Amino acid sequence: MRVCYRMEYRLLEVLSFPKFNEEVAFKRLKSLRDVGLEVDERGATEVKLLGKGHSSVVFLSKHKEFGIVAVKVLRTDSKRDSLKQECKAMKQAQPIAPKIYSCGDEYVVMEFINGVNLEEYLKTLSACDELILLGLKILAVGKYLDDVGVDHHELSVLKDHVLIEASGRIRIVDFESSSLKPGRNLCRVFSGYFIRIPKVKLCCPSLSAEEGSTRELLKSYKGGNKEAYLELVKLILDKCLSSSCVCRG
Repeated sequence: MRVCYRMEYRLLEVLSFPKFNEEVAFKRLKSLRDVGLEVDERGATEVKLLGKGHSSVVFLSKHKEFGIVAVKVLRTDSKRDSLKQECKAMKQAQPIAPKIYSCGDEYVVMEFINGVNLEEYLKTLSACDELILLGLKILAVGKYLDDVGVDHHELSVLKDHVLIEASGRIRIVDFESSSLKPGRNLCRVFSGYFIRIPKVKLCCPSLSAEEGSTRELLKSYKGGNKEAYLELVKLILDKCLSSSCVCRG
């Protein structure tokens, strides 16, 4: 889901995005007011759009009980007919995923995570130990999702789905492609972070998904050997922190 650069939208525009449909917009407006959103009954409220995806849009709003929340609504041209499966996945992925406050076929009201996306956060890091330890934290999150049976499917592209809170806590967002089945999140995180991010690769020049020991560990993990995770962590530490370095860029 890409970030939007036009910040303020009239709520009715968003509720029937991309083409205004009065009937759909007011139906959704009523549903959201019924579950506690503090929005004008005419839909004149201005909202900040957080992102647009192929099947949905996300905006900021205010809830009577929970304060500032994020709201996802289906696009009117979406091929999906419900957001409830995504809600189930997010509930199962707690506390990594945003907390769900209310869910319907056409909307999700959830926790707003006030974090920094991975791409921006990486710009603040230069030392290899910082970069590698961050990667290991994200890798652990991937394993957690595997353990609870949620396959995110999109974690090979981490910049769109990883937020880092001020406390350093890792959160995962945008579960629209997810499924409730044993997944390969850890393998996708490994590839997306340690192989695809240039400044991380500078810290780990000998680490490759195709290198023998790495390939065997990933294959073993995919085959159900969860102990392979610990061996992979050891391998990363050995190959990436064997000497101190500072990565630029």
